[in-house]
Amino acid sequence: MHPGVTEGMGTSGKKGGGVWMRYRTGMLALLCIALVVTASAFTFFMIFPAHASNSDTIGNAVNTQQLNNTVMSEVKITHNRKTTAPFHISTQNATVTPTATAITLPYNNIGTVMDQGTTSATANTNFDGAHNGYSQNALIKSGLFSGTSWFGNSNYYQEVMVNGTPFDWPNVAYGAPDNIASAGQVIALPATANAPSLGFLGAATGGIASGTATITYTDGSTQTFTLSFDDWTLGGGNAKLSSFDRIATAMTYRDRQGGVIQSVKTYIFYTSVNLQTSKTVQSITLPNKSSLHIFSIGFGQSSYYNPYSNTGISDDANTHAANLDGSGNSYSMQELSHYILPGDTINYQGTQLYWPNVLGGSPDNITADGQKVTFDASYASGKTKIGFVGTASGGPGCGTVNVLLGDNTTYGYGLCWSDWTLGGGKQYPLNTDTYFLGFPDRNTASGSKQVVKTYLFYSEIILPKNETVSAITLPTSTHAPNATTPGGQWHIFALGLGSGDYTMNVGSTADSSTHIFGNFDGAYNSYSTNAMQKAGVVPVSLPTSQTGVNNLLNKLTFNGVTFYWDQNASVLPDNMSLVPDGSQQKISLNNPIPDEDSGTIPVNPVSNATKLAFLGSSTNGSSSNSFIILFSDGSSQDVTVSFSDWCASSPSFNNQIALSMPYRNTPTGSQTRTNHLYYAEVTLQAPLHPGAVPVSLVRTANPGSGIMHIFSIGLK
Repeated sequence: MHPGVTEGMGTSGKKGGGVWMRYRTGMLALLCIALVVTASAFTFFMIFPAHASNSDTIGNAVNTQQLNNTVMSEVKITHNRKTTAPFHISTQNATVTPTATAITLPYNNIGTVMDQGTTSATANTNFDGAHNGYSQNALIKSGLFSGTSWFGNSNYYQEVMVNGTPFDWPNVAYGAPDNIASAGQVIALPATANAPSLGFLGAATGGIASGTATITYTDGSTQTFTLSFDDWTLGGGNAKLSSFDRIATAMTYRDRQGGVIQSVKTYIFYTSVNLQTSKTVQSITLPNKSSLHIFSIGFGQSSYYNPYSNTGISDDANTHAANLDGSGNSYSMQELSHYILPGDTINYQGTQLYWPNVLGGSPDNITADGQKVTFDASYASGKTKIGFVGTASGGPGCGTVNVLLGDNTTYGYGLCWSDWTLGGGKQYPLNTDTYFLGFPDRNTASGSKQVVKTYLFYSEIILPKNETVSAITLPTSTHAPNATTPGGQWHIFALGLGSGDYTMNVGSTADSSTHIFGNFDGAYNSYSTNAMQKAGVVPVSLPTSQTGVNNLLNKLTFNGVTFYWDQNASVLPDNMSLVPDGSQQKISLNNPIPDEDSGTIPVNPVSNATKLAFLGSSTNGSSSNSFIILFSDGSSQDVTVSFSDWCASSPSFNNQIALSMPYRNTPTGSQTRTNHLYYAEVTLQAPLHPGAVPVSLVRTANPGSGIMHIFSIGLK
C-alpha cells in the first residue's frame, strides 16, 4: 500500500467521538463564493435554505414530463420481480424476508383486454359474461403487468406484496386465460409448513359472490371457510366495500367488447383465510361459483415485518387510500407507472435502487424513525456509495444517517431532503439532493387531483475508500436546514448501493429549460450548455456495451487531449465534486467509453501517454487537491492538481482556459458573468513495467475551502 493511502477517511471517528463532516455548497451574496454554515454540533453543511417567494413561478416553470423523459432515457430499469433486494430493513433484531411460493393456477377465463383492441382476443374477453373485461392498459398503469401482454417476453413476471402476502401476477400471453372462474377446481398447493394465512387476489361479477372452499392438509384433515369477493365495479359505484375485502388496486375504467373504454371504477380485491399453523397445506378446493374470479393465490409470511411505515402513492380511482403528508395528499400511481412499476430495479448513475413491490394504497415508503438497513456482504463488496430516492413532506428536513462500516467504525452523514412540492412551487430545492422524477399534480383525500407539482429526489452518501458498508441507521428525528427546529418528515421509497465517480452536482443547464435544478456553485448558478457548445463543446452519441443503447456525451478536444463527459439534461450529475472534507474519494480511469449505468468519468486510452490531463474548475475560490495515481502494475505516484475559480478574471496554477463563456445560468434565467472551464495536466512518471497505465486516482487531501469539480480526464 502506498504510504499516503489509508484504509479509511482523512478525518473520522467512531460513534460518540469525532464524526466525518460532510460539506455542502452554500450561497453568499458574493458572486462566486459560498459560505460554510454549521447545521448542528456534529455535521457541517453548506446549504442554501429553501427560499420563499411571493408567487409560485419557481415550481410552475418546471416541465416535469420533459425532464422525466430525459432522466429515464439514461436510467436502466429491470422489470423482473424475482430479484430479492439484497438488504433488510428493520427496527428489530430479526427480520424474515418474504419470498413467494409459486402456485400454478388452472386459468379458464380471459379477464383483460387492451384498449381499442381489434384482435380475436378482444372478442374472447368475457370476465363478466357480457364480454366486458379489465383494461390491460389500466392494469399496467396501476402497477400490474404480465408476460407478453406488454413487454413481448414471456419471461417477464411480477411479484407484488399485498398485506404481507407475496403474489405472482398471472404471467400469460395477451389474449390467454388469466384468471379462474371458480367451479370446484382442486388446486394443489406447494407444501408450506407454518404458513399463517392463504391470500387471494380477485373479484366477483354480478354482485357479491360467496361459496364454501375447502383446505386439505397433508395429514388428511380439512378446513372449510367462506371465500367471498365484492363485485368488480362495486355495483357500478353504488355499493360499499365489504368487511371481508380490501382494495388491492383500483382503476378508473374498464373495457367493453371491442376494447371500448367505459368510465366505471373497477377493482381487484384482496381477501385471506387463517390457516392451522401447526399443519402443512396440501390443496384447496374452490367453491362452485363461476362469478367468483381468482387471479392469484399466495401464502402469508410468518414473522413478516413490514419495513414501510407510510402510504404515499394512491390509485387515481382510490385516492383516499394514501396519505403522504398527513393531509391526505399523495403521489399518483398512474403517473408514476409511466416510468417506474412496483418492484423495479433501477440503475441510476451506477447505483442499484430497489423500488417497493407494492401497489397503490399499500405502505410504500420509510418515514425515518431509527430503522436499521443491513446490507448483504456480497452485495456490499466493492461499493462506493449509498443511494436513496425520497423526499420530505411538511417542508425540507435534515438528519444524520449513521453508517456502520466493515471495520465496526460508525460515521455520521448529514442528509437533507427537499419538500415534495417545493413549498407549493415557492421554494428552490436543497442542494443536497437532485431531481429524480416530477409530476404535474397530486391526489387528494377527496378523490380529486390538485394541480401542484410534486417531486421525487435522489441523494447519496459517498463511502470512504477501501471500506465496505455493513449497515445504516436512519435518524429518529429530523430538523429544518441550518436550524434545530423540527423539519420535514422524511420519505424514502428506494435505496441501494452503487459505485462510480460522479457525485450529485448538476453543473450545467440548457438555456431553454428550468434552471432551478442546476447548482454548480451552491447558489443555483450553473454553466450554460448552449454557451459551452458555442465555445467548442460538441454533443455526440457513442455506442456502449449495451446493445441498442447510446450514451449522449459532450466532446471537447483541447491541447491535444480529447475529453468526454455526460450530457446531463439539466438535471443529472455531470461532474465529480471533490468536497473539502479530507475524505479519500477514488476516481476510476479505465473506462474509455462511459456507460450511463456505471457513473464513471471516462478516460480515452492513449498508448505510451506521458501526461494526465484534467478538465474542470473550482467553486468557492480556487482549490488544490493531492492525489495518488495508481498504475496497473501496482506502482503509484503522488501529484497535485489545482483549479482556479470558475469565475476568476484570470487563471492561476498554470491552468489554461479550455472554454470561456460570457454568461451563466441562474435559477430564473441567464446572467452576464464570464466563466471558464480549465485545463490542467500532470507529468506521468515512468511505470515499473512497460505498458502499465494509470487505472485510478485517490484524492488524499484538500487543504483549502475551494471545491474542485472534474468534468473529464484524458491522456496524451
